[in-house]
Amino acid sequence: MITNADITIYNKKYDPAARKDTWHWTVLKGVHFYCGHRVQLLAAGLVNADLYKIRVPVDAQTDKQYVPQSEFQAAEDVSHLWTIQKGDCIAVGIGPDISSLQELQKLIRDTCKITAWSDNRRGGLPHWRIEGV
Repeated sequence: MITNADITIYNKKYDPAARKDTWHWTVLKGVHFYCGHRVQLLAAGLVNADLYKIRVPVDAQTDKQYVPQSEFQAAEDVSHLWTIQKGDCIAVGIGPDISSLQELQKLIRDTCKITAWSDNRRGGLPHWRIEGV
């Protein structure tokens, strides 16, 4: 797989003690990143959106371990874990530590919210495929 970018994935986890969502970030180096620009003509006028497609090879460089969403949400300490789940956010490049999604969107222009993903770790090019807007 041809890789062309590094990304930072921000995983959301609810903190019952603080009674709010917390964001835990992981840098993934060596992924394939593509952003397509779509325009649609509606009765209200033109609507445009950026559609992100990201492929994360299983051998992407990171200092954390991938776990399924259920294990990530059940874990007490997620400092050494990362996952992929709908509603999480991705920033192109190495992103900052944040406390809210709004803070990330103010700091970095190229961000997307995960809308779909698939686990393609079987076969010749094992990877995770992520889509976002």
